[in-house]
Amino acid sequence: SPRPTQPVNKRENSAWVPPRLDGRPDVDIQQLVKYRRGRLRAELERNDIALAILTNPVTLRYVADFRDYALFQAHIPIYYAFLGVSGPLVMHGAGAQSTGMDIERQPARSISAFNAGPNLSTEAKQLAEDVRKTLTANGATNSRVAVEAANPSLIRALIETGIEVVDATFLVDHVRAIKSAAEIQCMRWSIQVAEFAMRQLRDA
Repeated sequence: SPRPTQPVNKRENSAWVPPRLDGRPDVDIQQLVKYRRGRLRAELERNDIALAILTNPVTLRYVADFRDYALFQAHIPIYYAFLGVSGPLVMHGAGAQSTGMDIERQPARSISAFNAGPNLSTEAKQLAEDVRKTLTANGATNSRVAVEAANPSLIRALIETGIEVVDATFLVDHVRAIKSAAEIQCMRWSIQVAEFAMRQLRDA
């Protein structure tokens, strides 16, 4: 069918440029991440969960403003974070240049067969021990741990260590569903950028 000469909702000024297209919206990113982290901590506490092991790249961006290798991380996780009701957020495997504020950094265990190979079970047992030590250091009153997508070796190792494993996926999605005013501002800005890009394609 022929291309319409007047696209739906076409703005009068085809040269329209969204505000601050050359940078971020006027939002304090550190405060935004602090708010997000606080929401997830509160949800953990509400569900009587002492610690979350986070691997989803979207979640790592949410709680730590971590942006590296998101597509690779989504398929083959190499980074992970420990977030407890108390204690610091501990990012495993990320360099100082890759994460935001108020984050403790530690080396990462190999949590996928891609990196661990035949040693995956051994790596999982070592990680389970790391979790146990973190719970003790944080003064946790229980051993309930929420885990995002993980290989069965890790789940088995956590259970064998005496840790009760809970699925973190719903908890995180529930937290992210409620947006702050700053998050809504960021979403609107992103939409404006996308509209600008589509406009450039249309007018090319």
